[in-house]
Amino acid sequence: MATDPQDILDAIDTAILAKLNGGAIRSYAIGDKNLIHMSLKELRETRKEYAALVSAQEGGSLNYASFKDPA
Repeated sequence: MATDPQDILDAIDTAILAKLNGGAIRSYAIGDKNLIHMSLKELRETRKEYAALVSAQEGGSLNYASFKDPA
């Protein structure tokens, strides 16, 4: 069973692609959880969480912009 965030992200991408292609997803494993049906919305939300984990592991960071009034 996958425990690495990148492996989990890949599994989520596979599940999303199958759902978008009309595949009948009844159950699958993500990380240490066995899941039975997730909506596309739930898959996308879960994907966002794991994408953030993968980005953090790869040294990703947030960039902030500051806007000042020129007057």
